[in-house]
This record gives sequence, C-alpha cells and structure tokens, in this order.
Amino acid sequence: MMKQGMTHEATESLRPNVWVIDDEAPVRRTLSLLLERAGFGARSFESGDAARRALESEGQPEVVICDLNMPGRSGVAFLETLRRQNHDVGIVVCSGDGTRRLPETCPDATFLAKPFLPRELLEAIDREMSQGVV
Repeated sequence: MMKQGMTHEATESLRPNVWVIDDEAPVRRTLSLLLERAGFGARSFESGDAARRALESEGQPEVVICDLNMPGRSGVAFLETLRRQNHDVGIVVCSGDGTRRLPETCPDATFLAKPFLPRELLEAIDREMSQGVV
C-alpha cells in the first residue's frame, strides 16, 4: 500500500535494493521472486562481470547475494572489486561446493550453503542490514 501522495517510483526507491549474482538462471529467478515478495527491490545478474558493469553505471545495492563459483569473473573476484570500491554493502555469500569459505576481503559476510531455505536467506539479509553495514 502506497502512502497518499507518493508515486510508484517513490515507493520503489524506498525499498532496500538486493542484487542476486548467480550463473544459474533458475536460482536467479527463484531468489528474485522471493525477494520481491518479501518487499525488496531485486536485480539479478548472471555473472560477476555483469554485476560489475551495473555497479559502475547504476551504483550499489544495499545487499548482494553472490554465488562464489561462476564461469568468467568469479563471485570472489566481484566481491573483491565491490569491497575495494565500497565497504558499506551487506554481503551474503552462497556456495554449493561443500566448503564454507568466505573471501578474505569479506570476512564479515554471511555464508549460506546451497541449498538453503527461504527463511535462512531472509534472516541473512536482515542480519546484514542490521549490522549497520548498509
């Protein structure tokens, strides 16, 4: 429900913006839908390169959900770029390779092992936002 006098664009800009970076299209679609239903603005990218280009042209989101292992520019490489440019973005790292490892440049990130429950992801986003990073 919009407040009286607010445009759709104004209410859209008030929603926390979350980026999903994953090379698997079904994962991107599912997570984006979950985020939108939870009240977030969601953008998805198939690679670290695509997300890096958006970062340069559009600015940063409040939270990034990033797969570590992707072809091309890996999630680790994208997160290193993100941290060099800005320390204020919340980061949720996800991986299905069975190891729990955070990139050295993001020791404060939240890690989720794939597969994870929707509740776990939303809790991770809340945790990142409440840490005052964003």
